[in-house]
Amino acid sequence: GPAAVALSLFSAELTKKQRELRRVGVTLSIGRVAVALGREHAAALYHLSTNAVRYYSLPLLVIGGIQPSGLPAILLLLIVAPLADHRRLRPQLSLPV
Repeated sequence: GPAAVALSLFSAELTKKQRELRRVGVTLSIGRVAVALGREHAAALYHLSTNAVRYYSLPLLVIGGIQPSGLPAILLLLIVAPLADHRRLRPQLSLPV
């Protein structure tokens, strides 16, 4: 399924990065390269989510209403940036008295 495709693409990219690093003389464990690649992908998803929330949220929600099978992916895309910002900034919100 899609998870297998994503995993195979990730491993192919990981292998390519490892070869490039060795070619330039940098020796890192496969685990460290995998963590760095995962962080790179997470950062890209965050920036994609930020732009989607800022510029495309209403059109995406309309598309999700027309094509409900895409709604879970759209909602995931729209929730990544706010959740990451909340986790990073840890706002101290209290209820008004």
